[in-house]
Amino acid sequence: MENARERKRMYEKETGEIQNRIDAFDRALEQAPNLDTKMEYMQTINSLRELLIIKFEGLAIASDEIINELEEGINE
Repeated sequence: MENARERKRMYEKETGEIQNRIDAFDRALEQAPNLDTKMEYMQTINSLRELLIIKFEGLAIASDEIINELEEGINE
């Protein structure tokens, strides 16, 4: 279970870091000087959001593994 807990902590940390990057690009987007830069920032934000979804899926799997291991411990 420790492995699942460590992965969960890692995913939580990574999702926070990705969200901070999305927020930074979102703020930069508001001040972008031209359309090309705005488009580049929007593409980066979309890519980061896709990565965030993957990390949330990993977080859900790790959480499920922890729950399963806890339930197995109760049933033993």
